[in-house]
Amino acid sequence: MGLTRLEASTSALEVLARVIEVQPRPVLLGGSSPVLLAAALALRAPVAGVWLRPGPEYPASLAARDVATLAWITPIAHVVVEAERAPAQLAALGALLTNDEVTFSNEVASLAGAYNRPAPPTALVLWRLEGDTLVGDAGRLRAQAPRLSEAGTLVDYVD
Repeated sequence: MGLTRLEASTSALEVLARVIEVQPRPVLLGGSSPVLLAAALALRAPVAGVWLRPGPEYPASLAARDVATLAWITPIAHVVVEAERAPAQLAALGALLTNDEVTFSNEVASLAGAYNRPAPPTALVLWRLEGDTLVGDAGRLRAQAPRLSEAGTLVDYVD
């Protein structure tokens, strides 16, 4: 298994689509607006998921709303959290990706009777970045050397 992260340095959809289409592994879109760009690319070059950086300015609850909405626009399968408190951010995000009422508390979120409906139509594979390794229920993927492209930096993560 493997994934490719594209840290987008452009919002030019034609450029992003060209680069995404030639990647041998599923692409996760990162950068300053990955959810917006992934939605805009849905019909041209769908991505396998998004790379998010939740924190005080972009809490996990808002990230969960963005991910759930995106999953209804385009079929995504993966979400990566890169954050100072990644395990806690990922736990909060994951708790909100269901149709269930959520009562949850950890170091980054306190929710009581919260809903985030509708949940994504299919279960998502959630990952967190630990050093140069993606860690999740699906296993561990290790970063390879970055590559530059006209759309931004590409990093492959492989078994």
